[in-house]
Amino acid sequence: MHANVGHLLVNCYSLNSIGPEVEKNSGPIRYIAVYMISALASSTCSYWFSKAPAIGASGAIYGLVGSFAVFVLRHRGVLKGTEGRLKYIAQTIALMYWAFIQRH
Repeated sequence: MHANVGHLLVNCYSLNSIGPEVEKNSGPIRYIAVYMISALASSTCSYWFSKAPAIGASGAIYGLVGSFAVFVLRHRGVLKGTEGRLKYIAQTIALMYWAFIQRH
């Protein structure tokens, strides 16, 4: 369930653009673990702190984006192109935030 088509498209774009990079760097087991833990944590927080129902997979995708940002920052001395990756992460977060405020 998603708030609207824009929300669905932004989630699909974010997952498709960040997901493969996270899986490549962490492996499929850690990728699934980060996704599921992020989904459970965001849904739990939404249940506790919001009267509106949680919709979509934004929380899980934010978890993947955040874990990728931490990975890039922690390994910036080893990885090539970290500034470009961090800019891309920031753009993805901005796009997801824009989709979030559009539904409220």
